Amino acid sequence: MVAIKAHFDGSKIQLPPELRHAQPGEVMIVVPDAMVNQTPSPQDSTQTAKPSIWDAFGKAPVQRTREDIERQLNADRDEWDRR
Repeated sequence: MVAIKAHFDGSKIQLPPELRHAQPGEVMIVVPDAMVNQTPSPQDSTQTAKPSIWDAFGKAPVQRTREDIERQLNADRDEWDRR
């Protein structure tokens, strides 16, 4: 599974360039509970968006696999236990 940030304009999801020629597949959409069945107010369009955890995805200088990250976390935990 890969997490890729996309833009939702209220009616369409705009795919990032890396997905434009991808094969069909399942997509998981994660939104805050407050967004479900929410009617936008006129003030929503003038508010500045808050930072999101999704802003961090894809920004690492070197992309790493889940297995690589798990190996590092396990090694770090082992080191902490030895202290």
